[in-house]
Amino acid sequence: MAIKKLSPDGALKLFEEQGLSKLKERVEVLSGIKNLIHLGELNTLEELENQVESFITYQEQNRDYLLSTGIALEGDFRWDKWSVIFWNLTDIYCVRDGGECIPHGFFIDGDGHIKLWVYVRDESGKINKSKILFEEAPLLNWFSQKDADRLSNGRRQIYDLRLNILNIILESINKGDYTNLWSKCLDLFKRSLIFEDTEFYFKMDKLYRGSYFQSHQATLSNMISAIEEFEFEIKHRICDRLRGVLGEFITEIENYSDLPVGDYFDVVKHPKKEILEKAIDLMIESKQEKSRHQEEFKQRTMKDIETYLSVKVQFQEDVPKLYEEIYRHELTRHSKALKNKLEKLDLSEDDSFRHSVDFRSVYWRGEVFSFTTQQAQVIEMLYQAYINKTPEVSHKYILEEIGTPSSKLKDTFRKHPGFHPAWNSLIIQGKTKGTVRLDI
Repeated sequence: MAIKKLSPDGALKLFEEQGLSKLKERVEVLSGIKNLIHLGELNTLEELENQVESFITYQEQNRDYLLSTGIALEGDFRWDKWSVIFWNLTDIYCVRDGGECIPHGFFIDGDGHIKLWVYVRDESGKINKSKILFEEAPLLNWFSQKDADRLSNGRRQIYDLRLNILNIILESINKGDYTNLWSKCLDLFKRSLIFEDTEFYFKMDKLYRGSYFQSHQATLSNMISAIEEFEFEIKHRICDRLRGVLGEFITEIENYSDLPVGDYFDVVKHPKKEILEKAIDLMIESKQEKSRHQEEFKQRTMKDIETYLSVKVQFQEDVPKLYEEIYRHELTRHSKALKNKLEKLDLSEDDSFRHSVDFRSVYWRGEVFSFTTQQAQVIEMLYQAYINKTPEVSHKYILEEIGTPSSKLKDTFRKHPGFHPAWNSLIIQGKTKGTVRLDI
């Protein structure tokens, strides 16, 4: 790419001056900046404050829908511009494959209850155009009816807790003061949740986070993550500062404008290179600050939650048991044929990688991921390559095998507003260009 956009001498000079690792970092950081601009993420604190106010209004408008189904149906926050922070606070513990459903109209029955029509996705992830009532959609496969009922009955409690937290966040943004944000939110947790509730929600959150379609649920864990995101931005004002640096390039950020460069090699020869380089330097600095802040926040919150709520935030020791429970629930609900193969799995060992017979469900380092049929095919191919001690497989071969030779592999794992959580974690780039492998 460098040789295509620069002269051979210019490309060589660039590599010699910056080195491969530094150059790779700057290429990736510029791509990240462009993505922030495209998603409308470069907000001043005042704009962020307005977004929080709008999101609170959006949640209040959807209160009845959220309490009855867990899904927010109306308003301009679902598919219009919003911060990724809000994406993870949209719905509330939807317990049906309705979380994999596309809302398609609703009506009020004779008793005044909301009835929601949905399109359900099939096993391959495609939308089935036959509408069904939301309550007729099957439960998410990892839930027992008892757990599903408990989550549904607890939505009002989570809804009220979340609105109160958002109002505390709004106050902190308005004052530009992050210092008491977590302590005030922790006090809310203490007053709103008892030990048994907190333990239960954290346990359920682990299952939601591993799902391709469900990670946007407003789980307890996502609320804590949102507090960290807001605390960091109020403290460091990275987006605010980056907006200032790039001001003359961003004329209509509300319309998803973009930088006038395709990639970093365009920056090198741009007449206003200094401004773009300054923005990249700021983002590199912010990545380091973000890493430190996340670790500090994690340690602080874990200690506080364990101290004041008597709950262990990490449930690593529960994962093998949870994983076994998921399969045994599947046995009773769907497939007797799975029983023999399940019994062959050794769930007693604390392995870092396990999979279902069809690779639709994978346990990896304490996380449980759910995949579409096509994604599961990719995981199975990569696992077989690993077993064969030839772990790297080319993008081209995989795409041909799954029947999408003209697409990109990453698109198979695309998920609004980013990618499946397994992409770039469980699935990583191979040492050879154009290959991927499993990180096991």
